[in-house]
Amino acid sequence: MEFYKLTAKDAAAFRQGNRVAVYYGKDGRASCRVIQNAPRDVPFAREAEHEMNVPVTVDGYNPKGSGGGRLLREAYADVTAFGHIYLYDWHKGPFALLKAGDEIAFHFLHDNNNETVNKAGLHFDTLSLIIHRKGGDITLTVETSICLDNSARMVRGLRYHVGEF
Repeated sequence: MEFYKLTAKDAAAFRQGNRVAVYYGKDGRASCRVIQNAPRDVPFAREAEHEMNVPVTVDGYNPKGSGGGRLLREAYADVTAFGHIYLYDWHKGPFALLKAGDEIAFHFLHDNNNETVNKAGLHFDTLSLIIHRKGGDITLTVETSICLDNSARMVRGLRYHVGEF
């Protein structure tokens, strides 16, 4: 797995930001932006963004396959994934752990379902932050989404079989 090495400026952005936007697009394009809201009492103030080339991966399970096996690589040809984390209260915790020199990556997991979610006809997608520090990895779930298979999903466009959407 590839990681992005944080600078002091990157770590400070995570501590001072209000939101994190993580995107994975077709052909593997990915981005991570930390956004700081504009002060409300300053006329014409604008929000500030800090963008990093953090690796983002997507993985999933095939609910139609026997045992819900892993998907084939061609299933990801048209996938897009988007996670938006508001850094308030407990959400800020995982990002407060970050320091200069840490290596990070983000990982979307499509259809991390259980029996209850399946019976309700819903989909459970997760976004995890992976911190690589001193030879070990820490994986923290930073956002989840349980919804119908529509535009509200974090992971969209994943094909279970070639030609099927």
